[in-house]
Amino acid sequence: CPFSCTFCYHAFKVSKYRYYPFTLVLEEFTRLQRAYGIGFLNFWDELTLFSRHRTIELCDAIEAAGVEVYWPLNPRGNLFSEKDLDLLKRCVSLGAVSIGGALESYNPEILRAMNKKMNASEFIAQMQTARKAGLTPNTSLVFGYPQETRETIRDTLEVCRQAGVFPSAGFVLPLPNTPIYESAR
Repeated sequence: CPFSCTFCYHAFKVSKYRYYPFTLVLEEFTRLQRAYGIGFLNFWDELTLFSRHRTIELCDAIEAAGVEVYWPLNPRGNLFSEKDLDLLKRCVSLGAVSIGGALESYNPEILRAMNKKMNASEFIAQMQTARKAGLTPNTSLVFGYPQETRETIRDTLEVCRQAGVFPSAGFVLPLPNTPIYESAR
């Protein structure tokens, strides 16, 4: 991931961000599809889609490969807005079934402490647009920052409810070599 959330550990953070070309991913998928009849492709990297351009590259690669595939759309939590409805509909037409995008918290103070560089209203706009496009929205939440209270947890869950988002919640784990680890230490 090219971003620097304070709870995330990156072994290669000093290295330039590199990503695998979607054309090569789809060549491998096509080989596996022929051999085993698979139909779902899950991207298991930290952040599959960090830009609209990268999303268009994925759509173009799927079209060029001519494969039928189901896949989750995994962008940054604030990448898309209402102006991207047509792009998200294109993703759905090419097999996208769900959309992630980590909200982590609704609380602005906690988001700043996480270095998320986004706000909850951007996340909500993305998820509402995604739902209009036909995607099932989901997100991850991180509870346990020093600023966390019962109220901030309640507010975060309420935002998920209002946005129609299915959250997966976890607790902050202060991994060595992360800013939150240094804070906890």
